[in-house]
Amino acid sequence: MTLKKNFIWMLLSQGVFSGLQWLLVILLARGGGAEHVGQYGLALALTTPVQIFFNLSLRTVYVTYRGEDHSFGTFWRLRLLSLIPATFLIIALAFIFGDGPQVRLVILLVAIAKMAEASSDMLYALPQRVNQMDKVGKSMMVRAIISTALFALLYWTSQDIVLSLACYAAGWVGVLLFFDRLVMAAPYRDKNAERHGLSGSTLFSLAKHAMPIGLASFATAIAINIPRLMLEQSAGTAELGIFAALTYFILLGSMVVNVLGQAVRSPLATAYEQANGKRFWAIIGTGSCIAIGMGIIFWLGTLLIGEWVLRVVYGSEFAVHSTLFCTIGLISMPVFLGTFLGFCLPSAGSYQLCLYAALFSLIASFGASMILVPVQGAEGAAWAYGWFGCAASLQMLLLIRQWLKRASMKNRSVSNR
Repeated sequence: MTLKKNFIWMLLSQGVFSGLQWLLVILLARGGGAEHVGQYGLALALTTPVQIFFNLSLRTVYVTYRGEDHSFGTFWRLRLLSLIPATFLIIALAFIFGDGPQVRLVILLVAIAKMAEASSDMLYALPQRVNQMDKVGKSMMVRAIISTALFALLYWTSQDIVLSLACYAAGWVGVLLFFDRLVMAAPYRDKNAERHGLSGSTLFSLAKHAMPIGLASFATAIAINIPRLMLEQSAGTAELGIFAALTYFILLGSMVVNVLGQAVRSPLATAYEQANGKRFWAIIGTGSCIAIGMGIIFWLGTLLIGEWVLRVVYGSEFAVHSTLFCTIGLISMPVFLGTFLGFCLPSAGSYQLCLYAALFSLIASFGASMILVPVQGAEGAAWAYGWFGCAASLQMLLLIRQWLKRASMKNRSVSNR
Protein backbone atom coordinates (compact mmCIF):
# COMPACT_ATOMS: atom_id res chain seq x y z
CA MET A 1 0.00 0.00 0.00
CA THR A 2 1.09 3.60 -0.60
CA LEU A 3 2.09 5.98 2.20
CA LYS A 4 -1.14 7.92 1.68
CA LYS A 5 -3.36 4.84 1.94
CA ASN A 6 -1.50 3.61 5.00
CA PHE A 7 -1.95 7.00 6.64
CA ILE A 8 -5.68 7.08 5.87
CA TRP A 9 -6.21 3.57 7.21
CA MET A 10 -4.31 4.27 10.40
CA LEU A 11 -6.00 7.64 10.86
CA LEU A 12 -9.40 5.98 10.58
CA SER A 13 -8.54 3.14 12.95
CA GLN A 14 -6.75 5.35 15.47
CA GLY A 15 -9.68 7.75 15.32
CA VAL A 16 -12.12 4.97 16.20
CA PHE A 17 -9.77 3.53 18.83
CA SER A 18 -8.94 6.83 20.53
CA GLY A 19 -12.51 8.07 20.27
CA LEU A 20 -13.83 5.00 22.07
CA GLN A 21 -11.07 5.24 24.67
CA TRP A 22 -12.16 8.82 25.22
CA LEU A 23 -15.75 7.63 25.59
CA LEU A 24 -14.53 5.43 28.43
CA VAL A 25 -13.06 8.49 30.18
CA ILE A 26 -16.29 10.44 29.59
CA LEU A 27 -18.36 7.62 31.11
CA LEU A 28 -16.08 7.58 34.14
CA ALA A 29 -16.33 11.36 34.51
CA ARG A 30 -20.12 11.36 34.18
CA GLY A 31 -20.70 8.31 36.37
CA GLY A 32 -17.97 8.34 38.99
CA GLY A 33 -16.62 11.86 38.76
CA ALA A 34 -13.01 12.90 39.17
CA GLU A 35 -12.36 10.05 41.62
CA HIS A 36 -12.97 7.28 39.08
CA VAL A 37 -11.11 9.17 36.34
CA GLY A 38 -8.22 9.60 38.76
CA GLN A 39 -8.11 5.88 39.55
CA TYR A 40 -8.05 5.04 35.85
CA GLY A 41 -5.45 7.74 35.19
CA LEU A 42 -3.23 6.41 37.98
CA ALA A 43 -3.49 2.89 36.54
CA LEU A 44 -2.39 4.14 33.13
CA ALA A 45 0.44 6.21 34.64
CA LEU A 46 1.82 3.12 36.40
CA THR A 47 1.26 0.41 33.80
CA THR A 48 2.18 2.26 30.61
CA PRO A 49 5.88 2.91 31.42
CA VAL A 50 6.33 -0.68 32.63
CA GLN A 51 4.76 -2.07 29.48
CA ILE A 52 6.85 0.20 27.26
CA PHE A 53 10.10 -0.70 29.03
CA PHE A 54 9.62 -4.46 28.73
CA ASN A 55 8.37 -4.11 25.15
CA LEU A 56 11.91 -2.98 24.21
CA SER A 57 10.30 -1.28 21.18
CA LEU A 58 10.57 -4.64 19.42
CA ARG A 59 7.90 -3.66 16.90
CA THR A 60 9.97 -0.65 15.82
CA VAL A 61 13.13 -2.74 15.69
CA TYR A 62 11.47 -5.44 13.57
CA VAL A 63 9.92 -2.94 11.13
CA THR A 64 13.21 -1.07 10.59
CA TYR A 65 15.42 -4.19 10.84
CA ARG A 66 17.25 -4.98 7.61
CA GLY A 67 19.38 -7.91 8.78
CA GLU A 68 18.78 -11.65 8.64
CA ASP A 69 20.11 -12.75 12.03
CA HIS A 70 16.74 -12.68 13.80
CA SER A 71 13.49 -14.15 12.51
CA PHE A 72 10.09 -12.98 13.68
CA GLY A 73 10.05 -15.99 15.99
CA THR A 74 12.92 -14.47 17.98
CA PHE A 75 11.04 -11.19 18.36
CA TRP A 76 7.78 -12.94 19.29
CA ARG A 77 9.36 -15.22 21.89
CA LEU A 78 11.24 -12.33 23.49
CA ARG A 79 8.04 -10.26 23.70
CA LEU A 80 6.15 -13.10 25.43
CA LEU A 81 8.99 -13.73 27.89
CA SER A 82 9.15 -10.03 28.75
CA LEU A 83 5.54 -10.10 29.97
CA ILE A 84 6.53 -12.21 33.00
CA PRO A 85 8.73 -9.67 34.83
CA ALA A 86 6.41 -6.87 33.69
CA THR A 87 3.47 -8.54 35.41
CA PHE A 88 5.31 -9.01 38.71
CA LEU A 89 6.53 -5.41 38.70
CA ILE A 90 3.03 -4.03 38.11
CA ILE A 91 1.67 -6.15 40.97
CA ALA A 92 4.30 -4.62 43.24
CA LEU A 93 3.48 -1.09 42.04
CA ALA A 94 -0.23 -1.71 42.63
CA PHE A 95 0.42 -2.43 46.30
CA ILE A 96 2.84 0.51 46.65
CA PHE A 97 0.70 3.20 44.99
CA GLY A 98 -2.78 1.72 45.25
CA ASP A 99 -4.76 3.41 48.02
CA GLY A 100 -7.13 0.60 48.93
CA PRO A 101 -8.30 -2.69 47.35
CA GLN A 102 -10.42 -1.05 44.63
CA VAL A 103 -7.58 1.10 43.28
CA ARG A 104 -5.26 -1.92 43.28
CA LEU A 105 -7.78 -3.98 41.32
CA VAL A 106 -8.19 -1.14 38.82
CA ILE A 107 -4.41 -1.06 38.31
CA LEU A 108 -4.18 -4.84 37.86
CA LEU A 109 -7.09 -5.00 35.40
CA VAL A 110 -5.64 -2.20 33.29
CA ALA A 111 -2.34 -4.11 33.41
CA ILE A 112 -4.02 -7.22 31.95
CA ALA A 113 -5.33 -5.13 29.06
CA LYS A 114 -1.85 -3.66 28.58
CA MET A 115 -0.24 -7.11 28.45
CA ALA A 116 -2.70 -8.14 25.74
CA GLU A 117 -1.94 -4.91 23.90
CA ALA A 118 1.80 -5.64 24.05
CA SER A 119 1.26 -9.03 22.43
CA SER A 120 -0.96 -7.60 19.69
CA ASP A 121 1.58 -4.82 19.13
CA MET A 122 4.26 -7.36 18.21
CA LEU A 123 1.91 -9.12 15.78
CA TYR A 124 1.19 -5.75 14.15
CA ALA A 125 4.83 -5.59 13.06
CA LEU A 126 4.23 -8.33 10.47
CA PRO A 127 1.84 -6.44 8.17
CA GLN A 128 3.48 -3.10 8.97
CA ARG A 129 6.83 -4.28 7.66
CA VAL A 130 5.28 -4.86 4.23
CA ASN A 131 3.26 -1.60 4.43
CA GLN A 132 -0.12 -3.31 4.94
CA MET A 133 -1.36 -1.03 7.69
CA ASP A 134 -5.01 -1.74 6.87
CA LYS A 135 -4.67 -5.08 8.68
CA VAL A 136 -3.42 -3.29 11.78
CA GLY A 137 -6.23 -0.77 11.52
CA LYS A 138 -8.95 -3.43 11.36
CA SER A 139 -7.57 -5.13 14.47
CA MET A 140 -7.46 -1.89 16.42
CA MET A 141 -11.07 -1.07 15.53
CA VAL A 142 -12.34 -4.53 16.45
CA ARG A 143 -10.53 -4.38 19.80
CA ALA A 144 -11.79 -0.90 20.62
CA ILE A 145 -15.41 -1.58 19.68
CA ILE A 146 -15.70 -4.88 21.58
CA SER A 147 -13.89 -3.80 24.75
CA THR A 148 -15.52 -0.37 25.03
CA ALA A 149 -18.99 -1.79 24.37
CA LEU A 150 -18.52 -4.30 27.19
CA PHE A 151 -17.25 -1.61 29.54
CA ALA A 152 -20.00 0.89 28.66
CA LEU A 153 -22.79 -1.65 29.10
CA LEU A 154 -21.67 -2.70 32.56
CA TYR A 155 -20.57 0.68 33.86
CA TRP A 156 -23.69 2.48 32.70
CA THR A 157 -25.90 -0.03 34.52
CA SER A 158 -23.81 -0.79 37.63
CA GLN A 159 -21.35 2.11 38.15
CA ASP A 160 -18.91 -0.62 39.23
CA ILE A 161 -15.51 0.35 37.82
CA VAL A 162 -13.84 -2.94 38.81
CA LEU A 163 -16.42 -5.21 37.14
CA SER A 164 -16.53 -2.98 34.07
CA LEU A 165 -12.73 -2.97 33.66
CA ALA A 166 -12.67 -6.75 34.10
CA CYS A 167 -14.92 -7.13 31.05
CA TYR A 168 -12.91 -4.46 29.25
CA ALA A 169 -9.66 -6.40 29.80
CA ALA A 170 -11.38 -9.64 28.75
CA GLY A 171 -12.29 -7.99 25.46
CA TRP A 172 -8.64 -7.10 24.77
CA VAL A 173 -7.47 -10.62 25.57
CA GLY A 174 -10.20 -12.17 23.43
CA VAL A 175 -9.32 -10.08 20.37
CA LEU A 176 -5.64 -11.01 20.79
CA LEU A 177 -6.34 -14.74 20.96
CA PHE A 178 -9.07 -15.11 18.36
CA PHE A 179 -8.52 -12.27 15.88
CA ASP A 180 -4.95 -10.95 15.97
CA ARG A 181 -3.26 -14.33 16.32
CA LEU A 182 -5.53 -16.47 14.15
CA VAL A 183 -6.77 -14.00 11.50
CA MET A 184 -4.74 -10.79 11.26
CA ALA A 185 -1.16 -12.12 11.60
CA ALA A 186 -1.57 -15.66 10.25
CA PRO A 187 -0.95 -14.90 6.52
CA TYR A 188 2.42 -13.29 7.30
CA ARG A 189 3.85 -15.93 9.60
CA ASP A 190 6.22 -18.73 8.57
CA LYS A 191 6.12 -21.20 11.44
CA ASN A 192 9.10 -23.18 10.11
CA ALA A 193 11.31 -20.08 9.92
CA GLU A 194 10.15 -18.95 13.35
CA ARG A 195 11.52 -22.12 14.96
CA HIS A 196 15.05 -20.85 14.33
CA GLY A 197 16.77 -18.31 16.53
CA LEU A 198 15.02 -19.26 19.77
CA SER A 199 18.10 -20.12 21.80
CA GLY A 200 18.93 -18.17 24.92
CA SER A 201 21.96 -16.58 23.29
CA THR A 202 19.93 -15.39 20.29
CA LEU A 203 17.23 -13.91 22.49
CA PHE A 204 19.87 -12.17 24.58
CA SER A 205 21.54 -10.81 21.43
CA LEU A 206 18.24 -9.33 20.23
CA ALA A 207 17.48 -7.86 23.65
CA LYS A 208 20.92 -6.25 23.70
CA HIS A 209 20.39 -4.84 20.21
CA ALA A 210 16.98 -3.38 21.12
CA MET A 211 17.90 -2.20 24.63
CA PRO A 212 18.87 1.41 23.74
CA ILE A 213 15.60 2.20 21.96
CA GLY A 214 13.68 0.21 24.58
CA LEU A 215 15.23 2.32 27.32
CA ALA A 216 14.52 5.43 25.25
CA SER A 217 10.82 4.54 24.99
CA PHE A 218 10.72 3.79 28.71
CA ALA A 219 12.36 7.09 29.60
CA THR A 220 9.89 8.92 27.37
CA ALA A 221 6.93 7.18 29.00
CA ILE A 222 8.27 8.03 32.47
CA ALA A 223 8.79 11.64 31.40
CA ILE A 224 5.19 11.90 30.23
CA ASN A 225 3.77 10.33 33.39
CA ILE A 226 5.98 11.97 36.03
CA PRO A 227 3.76 15.10 36.22
CA ARG A 228 0.73 12.84 36.79
CA LEU A 229 2.37 10.74 39.48
CA MET A 230 3.69 13.79 41.33
CA LEU A 231 0.28 15.46 41.09
CA GLU A 232 -1.42 12.38 42.57
CA GLN A 233 1.06 12.25 45.45
CA SER A 234 0.82 16.01 46.03
CA ALA A 235 -2.88 16.78 45.53
CA GLY A 236 -4.71 13.45 45.50
CA THR A 237 -6.60 11.22 43.06
CA ALA A 238 -9.43 13.69 42.40
CA GLU A 239 -7.03 16.44 41.25
CA LEU A 240 -5.27 13.89 39.05
CA GLY A 241 -8.67 12.99 37.61
CA ILE A 242 -9.25 16.60 36.52
CA PHE A 243 -5.80 16.80 34.95
CA ALA A 244 -6.14 13.39 33.26
CA ALA A 245 -9.52 14.27 31.75
CA LEU A 246 -8.28 17.58 30.33
CA THR A 247 -5.00 16.20 28.99
CA TYR A 248 -6.90 13.45 27.19
CA PHE A 249 -7.49 16.03 24.46
CA ILE A 250 -3.72 16.04 23.92
CA LEU A 251 -3.83 12.26 23.65
CA LEU A 252 -6.45 12.57 20.93
CA GLY A 253 -4.18 14.96 19.02
CA SER A 254 -1.20 12.69 19.62
CA MET A 255 -3.26 9.92 18.04
CA VAL A 256 -3.03 11.69 14.69
CA VAL A 257 0.69 12.32 15.22
CA ASN A 258 1.21 8.65 16.12
CA VAL A 259 -0.61 7.59 12.96
CA LEU A 260 1.63 9.83 10.92
CA GLY A 261 4.71 8.52 12.70
CA GLN A 262 3.76 4.87 12.17
CA ALA A 263 3.03 5.53 8.49
CA VAL A 264 6.38 7.24 7.78
CA ARG A 265 8.58 4.93 9.84
CA SER A 266 9.30 2.34 7.14
CA PRO A 267 9.61 4.86 4.24
CA LEU A 268 11.96 6.99 6.34
CA ALA A 269 14.15 3.98 7.13
CA THR A 270 14.30 3.15 3.41
CA ALA A 271 15.12 6.74 2.45
CA TYR A 272 17.87 6.89 5.03
CA GLU A 273 19.32 3.55 3.92
CA GLN A 274 19.34 4.73 0.29
CA ALA A 275 20.76 8.16 1.27
CA ASN A 276 17.75 9.82 -0.39
CA GLY A 277 18.02 13.15 1.39
CA LYS A 278 15.27 14.88 -0.59
CA ARG A 279 12.64 12.32 0.39
CA PHE A 280 13.98 11.92 3.94
CA TRP A 281 13.75 15.62 4.79
CA ALA A 282 10.53 16.16 2.84
CA ILE A 283 8.77 13.57 5.00
CA ILE A 284 10.16 15.01 8.23
CA GLY A 285 9.40 18.61 7.23
CA THR A 286 5.81 17.88 6.22
CA GLY A 287 5.14 15.86 9.36
CA SER A 288 6.63 18.55 11.61
CA CYS A 289 4.44 21.25 10.05
CA ILE A 290 1.35 19.09 10.53
CA ALA A 291 2.23 18.49 14.20
CA ILE A 292 2.79 22.18 14.95
CA GLY A 293 -0.32 23.20 13.02
CA MET A 294 -2.44 20.79 15.04
CA GLY A 295 -1.11 22.31 18.25
CA ILE A 296 -1.98 25.83 17.11
CA ILE A 297 -5.54 24.80 16.21
CA PHE A 298 -5.99 23.03 19.54
CA TRP A 299 -4.70 26.04 21.49
CA LEU A 300 -7.02 28.44 19.66
CA GLY A 301 -9.91 26.06 20.35
CA THR A 302 -9.21 26.08 24.09
CA LEU A 303 -9.16 29.90 24.07
CA LEU A 304 -12.40 30.32 22.12
CA ILE A 305 -14.65 27.45 23.19
CA GLY A 306 -12.68 25.62 25.89
CA GLU A 307 -15.13 26.12 28.76
CA TRP A 308 -18.12 25.15 26.62
CA VAL A 309 -16.38 21.97 25.40
CA LEU A 310 -15.52 20.90 28.94
CA ARG A 311 -19.08 21.47 30.15
CA VAL A 312 -20.60 19.52 27.25
CA VAL A 313 -18.14 16.63 27.39
CA TYR A 314 -17.38 16.19 31.10
CA GLY A 315 -19.86 18.33 33.02
CA SER A 316 -19.73 21.42 35.26
CA GLU A 317 -17.21 19.83 37.68
CA PHE A 318 -14.60 20.04 34.93
CA ALA A 319 -15.77 23.21 33.14
CA VAL A 320 -14.47 25.47 35.92
CA HIS A 321 -10.93 24.49 34.93
CA SER A 322 -10.97 26.28 31.56
CA THR A 323 -7.80 28.25 32.41
CA LEU A 324 -5.91 25.00 32.94
CA PHE A 325 -7.37 23.79 29.64
CA CYS A 326 -5.89 26.83 27.84
CA THR A 327 -2.47 26.04 29.29
CA ILE A 328 -2.78 22.46 28.08
CA GLY A 329 -3.66 23.76 24.62
CA LEU A 330 -0.58 25.96 24.55
CA ILE A 331 1.88 23.24 25.54
CA SER A 332 0.38 20.83 22.99
CA MET A 333 2.51 22.37 20.22
CA PRO A 334 5.92 21.17 21.48
CA VAL A 335 4.37 17.91 22.68
CA PHE A 336 2.98 17.09 19.23
CA LEU A 337 6.24 18.03 17.50
CA GLY A 338 8.36 16.02 19.91
CA THR A 339 6.07 13.02 19.51
CA PHE A 340 6.40 13.03 15.73
CA LEU A 341 10.18 13.45 15.80
CA GLY A 342 10.33 10.50 18.20
CA PHE A 343 9.19 8.30 15.31
CA CYS A 344 11.75 9.80 12.92
CA LEU A 345 14.94 9.39 14.93
CA PRO A 346 14.87 5.55 15.10
CA SER A 347 14.44 5.48 11.31
CA ALA A 348 17.85 7.15 11.01
CA GLY A 349 19.41 3.99 12.40
CA SER A 350 20.83 5.31 15.68
CA TYR A 351 19.13 3.84 18.72
CA GLN A 352 21.80 5.35 20.95
CA LEU A 353 20.75 8.88 19.96
CA CYS A 354 17.14 7.95 20.77
CA LEU A 355 18.26 7.11 24.29
CA TYR A 356 20.13 10.41 24.70
CA ALA A 357 17.08 12.37 23.54
CA ALA A 358 14.75 10.47 25.86
CA LEU A 359 17.01 10.93 28.88
CA PHE A 360 17.19 14.66 28.20
CA SER A 361 13.38 14.82 28.04
CA LEU A 362 13.13 12.82 31.26
CA ILE A 363 15.45 15.22 33.09
CA ALA A 364 13.44 18.20 31.84
CA SER A 365 10.12 16.65 32.89
CA PHE A 366 11.39 15.53 36.29
CA GLY A 367 13.04 18.85 37.10
CA ALA A 368 10.01 20.89 36.06
CA SER A 369 7.64 18.58 37.97
CA MET A 370 9.71 18.79 41.14
CA ILE A 371 9.66 22.59 41.02
CA LEU A 372 6.19 23.36 39.65
CA VAL A 373 3.75 20.64 40.78
CA PRO A 374 4.06 21.11 44.57
CA VAL A 375 3.51 24.86 44.17
CA GLN A 376 1.01 25.14 41.29
CA GLY A 377 -0.72 21.75 41.34
CA ALA A 378 -2.39 20.77 38.05
CA GLU A 379 -1.24 24.00 36.38
CA GLY A 380 2.35 23.14 37.28
CA ALA A 381 1.88 19.61 35.95
CA ALA A 382 0.73 21.06 32.62
CA TRP A 383 3.81 23.30 32.35
CA ALA A 384 6.04 20.35 33.27
CA TYR A 385 4.42 18.42 30.43
CA GLY A 386 5.26 21.35 28.16
CA TRP A 387 8.91 21.30 29.21
CA PHE A 388 8.98 17.62 28.26
CA GLY A 389 7.66 18.54 24.80
CA CYS A 390 10.27 21.26 24.31
CA ALA A 391 13.08 18.90 25.27
CA ALA A 392 11.71 16.16 22.99
CA SER A 393 11.52 18.62 20.07
CA LEU A 394 15.29 19.02 20.18
CA GLN A 395 15.48 15.62 18.49
CA MET A 396 15.55 17.57 15.24
CA LEU A 397 19.14 18.56 16.02
CA LEU A 398 20.01 14.90 16.54
CA LEU A 399 18.36 14.01 13.24
CA ILE A 400 20.48 16.63 11.46
CA ARG A 401 23.60 15.30 13.19
CA GLN A 402 22.80 11.73 12.19
CA TRP A 403 22.12 12.70 8.57
CA LEU A 404 25.42 14.60 8.34
CA LYS A 405 27.14 11.49 9.64
CA ARG A 406 25.35 9.43 7.00
CA ALA A 407 26.37 11.88 4.25
CA SER A 408 29.97 11.83 5.46
CA MET A 409 30.06 8.03 5.35
CA LYS A 410 28.62 8.05 1.84
CA ASN A 411 31.23 10.56 0.62
CA ARG A 412 34.07 8.48 2.07
CA SER A 413 32.64 5.39 0.41
CA VAL A 414 32.52 7.13 -2.97
CA SER A 415 36.06 8.52 -2.65
CA ASN A 416 37.47 5.08 -1.81
CA ARG A 417 36.14 3.52 -4.97
